[in-house]
Amino acid sequence: MKRINVLFLGIILAIAAVFTASMRTAFAVPPLFQVGVVAGVVSAPGGGPSVGANISVLCNGNTLNTTTDGSGLYEVSFTGGVCEAGQNVTVTASKGGLTGIKNGTMQANGQAGYVKIDVAIVNIPLVPEFGLITGAMTFLASGGVLFLIKKRA
Repeated sequence: MKRINVLFLGIILAIAAVFTASMRTAFAVPPLFQVGVVAGVVSAPGGGPSVGANISVLCNGNTLNTTTDGSGLYEVSFTGGVCEAGQNVTVTASKGGLTGIKNGTMQANGQAGYVKIDVAIVNIPLVPEFGLITGAMTFLASGGVLFLIKKRA
C-alpha cells in the first residue's frame, strides 16, 4: 500500500512539473519591447553631415553595422528583445581615418525602445608631449652634457 502511494505521488509530481514547464512556455512574458531603435546623425569635422560613414552599434553584446545616408543619418533596429530599456548603447562612426565614439542608454518608448545618439568624427593626432624621438634626443643630450662635465673635471 505504501509503495502505491509513493508511486502515485511521484507520478503526480512528474505530471505537475511537465504541466508547469509547458505553461511557462505557453504564457511566457515577452520582453518590454521587441524592437530597440538606435538612430542619429554623424557630423564631419567641419560640422556638416558625414555621408557614407561606417557605423557600428553595440548593445548587450550584439553589434549591428550600417552606413550613413546623404544627410549623415543612420538607423539600426535590434529585434527580439536583444536591446532592452536601461542597457548601454555604444555607437562608433568612422570614415577616411576619422573616428568618433559616443554612448547612450536605451529608453522605453511605448512598445519599442529608442535612443538618439549623434556622433562627430574627428581627427585626434596621437602625439604625446614627449614622443620616442624627443625622449631619445633628451637622453642622449643629457649623457653628452654629463660626459663634457666629467671631462673638464
